Amino acid sequence: MSEEKDKWAVKDAGFEDLDAKRVSAYIDKRQSRLGEKTSGSRDKLLRELGILTEVGGKSVPTAAGVLLFGKHPQNFLMSSGVRAVRFKGKTVTSDIIDQKEIKGTISEMIDAAVEFAKGYIDEDTDEAFPQGEKFSKYPVAAVKEAITNAIVHRDYTLEGASVRILIFDNRIEVYTPGGLPEGVTAENLEYTQYSRNEIIAETLLDLGEYIVKLGTGIKRIKSLVKEWGLKEPEFLDTGVDFLITIFGPIDRDWRVKKQERVLRIEKSLGPTKTPQEIGYLSRDKYAAHRQVHKSHRRKDAPKDSRRQFKINRKIIAISAAVIILFTLAAGAFNHLRRSRNPFYRYQKAALWHQRQSYHKAIKAYVAFIKKFPQHSKTDDARYYLAACFEKIGRDQDALKAYKKLIDNHPHSPWREYAYYWRGSIYHRLGKFDDAIIEYQKVLADGQENPLGLSALEDTALIYQKQDKFREALSAYRKILESKESLSDGYEHYQIALCYLNLGEFKEARINFEKVIANKQAKEELIGKAEKRIAELDFPKE
Repeated sequence: MSEEKDKWAVKDAGFEDLDAKRVSAYIDKRQSRLGEKTSGSRDKLLRELGILTEVGGKSVPTAAGVLLFGKHPQNFLMSSGVRAVRFKGKTVTSDIIDQKEIKGTISEMIDAAVEFAKGYIDEDTDEAFPQGEKFSKYPVAAVKEAITNAIVHRDYTLEGASVRILIFDNRIEVYTPGGLPEGVTAENLEYTQYSRNEIIAETLLDLGEYIVKLGTGIKRIKSLVKEWGLKEPEFLDTGVDFLITIFGPIDRDWRVKKQERVLRIEKSLGPTKTPQEIGYLSRDKYAAHRQVHKSHRRKDAPKDSRRQFKINRKIIAISAAVIILFTLAAGAFNHLRRSRNPFYRYQKAALWHQRQSYHKAIKAYVAFIKKFPQHSKTDDARYYLAACFEKIGRDQDALKAYKKLIDNHPHSPWREYAYYWRGSIYHRLGKFDDAIIEYQKVLADGQENPLGLSALEDTALIYQKQDKFREALSAYRKILESKESLSDGYEHYQIALCYLNLGEFKEARINFEKVIANKQAKEELIGKAEKRIAELDFPKE
């Protein structure tokens, strides 16, 4: 994948999958901001802006186009949503008060995620203040900035990873899948401008609703939090995620109690008390104290003092040993605690997968599934386990893993994908009848399925290999119905070949001519169609 993480073509998406009204409104707003009219066709402009790209001579939406203007972006990019959770406590093992899976375009997800967060952090009446004065535990603008940063700059090429917003009693954590780009660290982040998804960032900048100026988000978060009087936020790059933590006040009456502490200190240091009376030493007393301390270290010090010094050294040595043992025990306990954390175990497997260490990923996925068979991420783990088996050529193990996903998770969104990849494996192994059975299961829910069209194309190809030309014709016609005007001539060419094999030369010629008349068809395909027509006009003896 290129560095342009949002400019790759989205498979099976067409311009009709974009909301034309939103696209037009964006173009109008951009032209108004720039104060000039853009010349050329709409398709040309959208290609220049990175909303569309050219594939096989036709314009198809990019990832940025689908995410910014798609009617249903998650139909094509299943992991592009946001998961927001409110915990009743300070850890992920606490009870869940509320949670929401957020879908839609970039702007819709930002709005919905911020609205969810505001429901738990927004202004509330504070009884500690007179007249019921209101205050918010967090600066909402900082929370919105962190959420926007995560949704705009996440790595959308990652599968099975979504932006996560976790709200605890004492903090808010916002996870950005993909970590920080190369060369950017948590230390230099504030002073380094980066944009993993340039098209998305530039478009939101044009709209002027979510990004005011590129490269200022982190500084803005830190500034807003400081103004609010809260602890400085933390930034952590785990390699898998980039985590922003915004800490809340220690308790609800934090501002009042802060003032009370100041008053208590002032009272204790009132005019009736001298510095010496509250524990300070005068200069003379301090010098005498230092002299006594030095005498404990001299050889000519009294025997009792030397003995006490040795005892103190032993106490220090024992204390150091205890601290070391405690540190080791704490490390072991922390490791045990993390090993029992399902999210940590899943992320560990995902990290090996991302690094293409498939054998280690397989081991980690298997361990996760065994340890947490009922977890919400177990179906994801089974799906990616099967994918890892495929990557290392263990087709039989992949078939079994996909089957276990289907059997154990009947409502998983990966179910149709599992059917398709089982069909693909059987197809590759030459087991055509088994492949068609799996492809038919994909099509059972209708061709709205993201892989429905691919399953139909593979089915038509298998029928041709089996010389079942009538069945192949039926499949290719269904593909044309789905693609409507988006066909590049390939389907008509294959239909013509089927008619040739059936001896129906008139129908074959009609479909070859449709290939030649198709403006989106490749020159190579047109040349083949013209050659076939010439052969029909002058058949060989």
